[in-house]
Amino acid sequence: PHLVYFGVCPMTSFSFLRTSCTLAFRLPVSLTLLVAIAAVPVTSFAADKSADAAAANSGTTLVKEDIAFLQGANQGGMLEVKTSELAIKRNALAGTDLEFAKKMIDEHKKINKELADLATKKGLVPNEGFDEGMQKKYDDLVKTDDAKLLKEYRACQVKSHKMAVSAFKDAADDCKDVDVKAFAAKHLPHLQAHLDEAKRLEDTK
Repeated sequence: PHLVYFGVCPMTSFSFLRTSCTLAFRLPVSLTLLVAIAAVPVTSFAADKSADAAAANSGTTLVKEDIAFLQGANQGGMLEVKTSELAIKRNALAGTDLEFAKKMIDEHKKINKELADLATKKGLVPNEGFDEGMQKKYDDLVKTDDAKLLKEYRACQVKSHKMAVSAFKDAADDCKDVDVKAFAAKHLPHLQAHLDEAKRLEDTK
């Protein structure tokens, strides 16, 4: 059988493009993924498939909610790494802020590597780039004046980790796949600790 690659893009509707050996589609999610599977007859794919049906046809056992969690976790982790690298590069940090940023780079790279390995095991390959929303958040920080960068970096880390803690808590409770659920439960305490530290830094004058 031919090999089919699925591109999952941050769109609000489905569109399908068929060629002789590939099928591309768009789902309402936040991260581009590539899923390689053995092809099935193209007649089994319709233009208005639900996200659940599309996930089922992708060859992965994950339901769309589990896929969306992995997508969001990957994006958030990248944002926390990239914004920390940016703040360090621009010499905006010192003392405990610098230590925190270095920790974010180190720990989130490890978490993201574990996430990528898990996604691959489940038939998904996370994109290494930002989606549109995360790119804007990063670009906004890039455009921040040096005098305000420390404050905005702290605020970005607090907001990002709040979202991560919420998402990981929901995933630890509700994910259907046992491995994805275990991944979320394992790292939830780490992310909560990051959030607590980021809040303390934000409160520092």
